[in-house]
Amino acid sequence: TATFAAALTQVQEVSSSSAGAVAAVSPLEPVSIFKSQAFPWTEARHPLLQQKSTKADGKVSYRTKMTGRILSLMENHQVWGQVIIPGAAYLEAASAAARDLSKRKDEAVVVRDVMFEAPFILESSEGVPEGAIFEVLVQPDGAYEIRKASGSEGAEGETTHGRGRIETQQRPSSDRLVPRFVPEEVKGRCTEEVVAERLYEVLRELGLEFGPRFQTIQHGYRGENEALGRLSVPAGAEGWESKFHLHPAVLDGSLQLVALASASGGQQQGEPYLPYSVRSMTVHKPMRGTVWGHAR
Repeated sequence: TATFAAALTQVQEVSSSSAGAVAAVSPLEPVSIFKSQAFPWTEARHPLLQQKSTKADGKVSYRTKMTGRILSLMENHQVWGQVIIPGAAYLEAASAAARDLSKRKDEAVVVRDVMFEAPFILESSEGVPEGAIFEVLVQPDGAYEIRKASGSEGAEGETTHGRGRIETQQRPSSDRLVPRFVPEEVKGRCTEEVVAERLYEVLRELGLEFGPRFQTIQHGYRGENEALGRLSVPAGAEGWESKFHLHPAVLDGSLQLVALASASGGQQQGEPYLPYSVRSMTVHKPMRGTVWGHAR
């Protein structure tokens, strides 16, 4: 079973290809129905939602061409030498779309019933990844798909790589937010400190190649089938990355802790765990600075 939580977010369940976990979810309000009126492309002003259009049937499409600075970031996430957009980026893009579509900007965002269906591989030409189009297509009822889109503005995505549902709910006051875990309590159980550099060496041997901008675990602690990590965006992060509410590299770092939690007797598992589904993730506000992640 692999679950994780980070400061100011509530992730109710993350399932790997071999297991899952369950926690309670509060009743939610669906995202608003959109007007059935087509609009031209506009700038959405988010690194993963660069262009936005509303179709006549009410669907809203967000497109981002994976070139330039966003491609440079994603090149730090590779599996067996292939540049792959991480599932954490799917979650951030979906939550950003929910915020953009919400009538009230002070609401909490919920991404639920998430399925990671196929890896979004950035194909390369002569060793240089090509600029594929990353699309988030949102239905009027809040269901969404992550697609690899064609180059035509009027055409929808060609391949579906993930899907789920976005919703919003009233954000509770800060004094009513209950942490999913207390770092000091977990640290009391996770007494073995793991050097982050060594962890990334082991992950590299398993085919998970994280460049400097995705090496967000600063300190790791291992216990019996659980792990704790202190995470932060690397010092070399660029200014535009502050537009992320949940930086994909930090969220991915929480998932990286699963490898630490799954180790037994000091020996790393022979195969890496990859995310398969997320039952629910609630985002109350942007995640900034240093945060804690917990996996078990």
